[in-house]
Amino acid sequence: MFKGRLFLIICAALLAAGCEDETVKEPEWFYITAEGSGLPGNKVYEIYAGPKGAWFATDFGLAYNHGSEWVVYDYARGMPADEIFGLAVCPNGDVWVSTFLGAARLRGREIKIFTGGDGLPSNWVYDVEFDGAKLWFATRAGIARFDDPGFTVVNGVSGLPGDDVRDVFAVGVDRIWVACIGGAAFYDRGKITDYTPASSELPSSKVYAVAGRGDDAWIGTDKGLSLLRDGKIVKTYNSSNSALKSNVINDLGYAADGRLWVATAGGGASRSVGEGFETFDETRGLLSDYVLSVFGDKLGYVWLGTLDSGVSRYHD
Repeated sequence: MFKGRLFLIICAALLAAGCEDETVKEPEWFYITAEGSGLPGNKVYEIYAGPKGAWFATDFGLAYNHGSEWVVYDYARGMPADEIFGLAVCPNGDVWVSTFLGAARLRGREIKIFTGGDGLPSNWVYDVEFDGAKLWFATRAGIARFDDPGFTVVNGVSGLPGDDVRDVFAVGVDRIWVACIGGAAFYDRGKITDYTPASSELPSSKVYAVAGRGDDAWIGTDKGLSLLRDGKIVKTYNSSNSALKSNVINDLGYAADGRLWVATAGGGASRSVGEGFETFDETRGLLSDYVLSVFGDKLGYVWLGTLDSGVSRYHD
């Protein structure tokens, strides 16, 4: 089985170049692990990579990397917890994270923690997303918009199909897709449209990931990936009718070329090709078939965070 272990030598030297220099020639796959770099843990929940470096939400803290520099922000350094589920990097340089003990903002080297006492509906925060103006938090008790200093909460009473929210995906200011246990929803400046097995062709009420662009939206469940077009589910892709190798969808994201990437539990990662998908797993270069997160940067690299093997980064 192909594993490409040369990352142990080249990891730190190539990471910054991969983020900033399109002239550097690299292999299709590039790997970052706790054993070969300053990454604090091999469970990587979310990734952000930009011209000023890369951020990794791991089970042992939030890690920042630029070139040979690694900095880790964990519980000992002021984070609410070591296990970081989600992150968002704002244009002003603020970095927000989500944990099971609240959310936190990193501004420079200063960390400020936000919990239920500050207005969050729950301290268990799965995800954080910036919509271009405001921060949104996916919690076990609904979504919360940070209105500084307080929060505006939207939950099942407000019209969401469930309170246990696992993912949020912004498509504009005050316009977000919501994934929750109960179904999916589109929040459009206060108006909520829900998609559940009872109200649509959604195959399951357990929705773990959402993404949207243009007239299309994607809803990832534990029974496959549904394409929503013009407000209607037109097809659900699963391991029986497509190249997807797992029906459990952990995360969704877009690459720079506009193609959708799908992170699955046990089936590797897939990308859209025409009306179908192409799948990458351990036999095709991934370090692990259990993929937790996907991030496409502006240079065309796709970063995949895994359950137990760090980061696998792909480039055509």
